[in-house]
Amino acid sequence: MKIKMFMRLCFKAMLRGRNKTLLLMGVSMMAVAVSTSLLGLIDDIRLQMENELKVFGPNFVIRPSLGYDQEGISRGCFPFLKRKLKEAEAIYSPCLLGTMQFKGELVGVMGLEIESYQKFSQSFDLEGRWILQPREAMIGQGVAQKFELKLGEPFQWDEYASSFHVCGIFQSGGKEDEQIILRLSEAQEVMGQKNKVSSFLARIPGSLKELEELARKIEGRFPSLKASPIRKVALSEGEILDRIEGLVWMVTLLIFIMTGLTLMATSNALVSERRQEFGLSRVLGASGFHLSLLFYVQALLSSWTAALPGFFLGFWSLDQLVQNLFSVHASFRWELVPVILVFMLVVVLFGGSVAVRRIIKIEPAMVLKGE
Repeated sequence: MKIKMFMRLCFKAMLRGRNKTLLLMGVSMMAVAVSTSLLGLIDDIRLQMENELKVFGPNFVIRPSLGYDQEGISRGCFPFLKRKLKEAEAIYSPCLLGTMQFKGELVGVMGLEIESYQKFSQSFDLEGRWILQPREAMIGQGVAQKFELKLGEPFQWDEYASSFHVCGIFQSGGKEDEQIILRLSEAQEVMGQKNKVSSFLARIPGSLKELEELARKIEGRFPSLKASPIRKVALSEGEILDRIEGLVWMVTLLIFIMTGLTLMATSNALVSERRQEFGLSRVLGASGFHLSLLFYVQALLSSWTAALPGFFLGFWSLDQLVQNLFSVHASFRWELVPVILVFMLVVVLFGGSVAVRRIIKIEPAMVLKGE
């Protein structure tokens, strides 16, 4: 019965001060909407940025440790490596590195699983196309200029009878420009190293810490292997994503601080308007604690009631933003609901603290005399 009466007093007080209540609800709704959009954007940005960045090459490499490099990676390691890379949602390609005699000079050769490697390495300039047919090769710009090779031209190794055709000429700005890329099986055949793999190149989503943890697991299982993130790539990507995430959290915090300040000003105005009502309540036996609780419940009810349309508005804004940025639909993050509601509780406690102190200090006799 007491709770029912208490809630009735709350709702009547909210109706009497409807202008202030509507202002508080409007501010709360916008705070919830903006924070839902921004915090929901963090995961979408991280996911989409990882998808966008994956075309810039591998960020993780597995190779033999010193002393095992001549043997390559043992095929006995393959099932474990492939399982771990699959668990990490990696895109990867086995790789064979070596050299071959071409027109009397040693030229670097890289054998890859082209279909896999193409998914995470499209950052270089390519004239022509990727390897599609047997006996095709992609050559670096440095090799093409040095040996005057052009698109569509055949070439032949000094120590291998079959010829290859140039299907693409690429320029990456790195040492790859001095290499020739072949299919892995054909590179193994040309170099006379059947089934040999010298490394695994992978693009793995995740932070540098997660990549280092995966490297420790691989090295712990196979001491003959050396697994490591490509630190320059992983660090730069991690810094970009961390800065974006930090900026989003900072803006969200500022929004809640502004909401708290607005609530503080509104609450003070409300206490001034209802000063006589609070004084009369004290005369009738209400304690400062009961009046403070009544005030906080009113503010919290107003904020949480406005939170429902705020969540819908925030998700709609998030979906529109994600569609414009990445051409995909956003997914609603239900775990944000309790987080934002707790934030609103903290804002109400902070914003109403000054008003509550004024309520507690009200002297009934002075108020009723009109002073």
